[in-house]
Amino acid sequence: MEKQFISLKDACEYSNKSMSTLRRLVNELKDNQPNKLKYEDLKNGSKKILIEVDYLNEYYNLNKDNQPNNTNHSAETSKSIDRSSEHLLVSAYENIIKMLNNDLEAKNKQIDALIERQRESNILVDKMSSKLTLETKEVNEVRSKWWQRKK
Repeated sequence: MEKQFISLKDACEYSNKSMSTLRRLVNELKDNQPNKLKYEDLKNGSKKILIEVDYLNEYYNLNKDNQPNNTNHSAETSKSIDRSSEHLLVSAYENIIKMLNNDLEAKNKQIDALIERQRESNILVDKMSSKLTLETKEVNEVRSKWWQRKK
């Protein structure tokens, strides 16, 4: 049986992957498994890259319908897994919300403490500035004017 190769554009549609994802895969294959790639010469002198379909199926775990293989689980098992994973997600989200609320409370306490310190600093600066203005008034009153100086 001859191996089937498709172009990267067709491989994008076939595997539902982006072109950049497939280009990264091609770069890996060039170094590790060059037999999974094939090149066609184009009229303009460049080469068209083709990739093996069986390798895409294997690499991305696709079946014949281009859907990921889930042959190991029945429908009931997948539903019970969905329910249990829902329960796990809900409990995880609840834990995250509790943790975020605790962090928010801690941040609010820090903000309140900083506001209180700023208020105290403002009071101290106000007292110091009023004291400084009183001292400068006293110095100015004691200092005599040039025409009042004794000779």
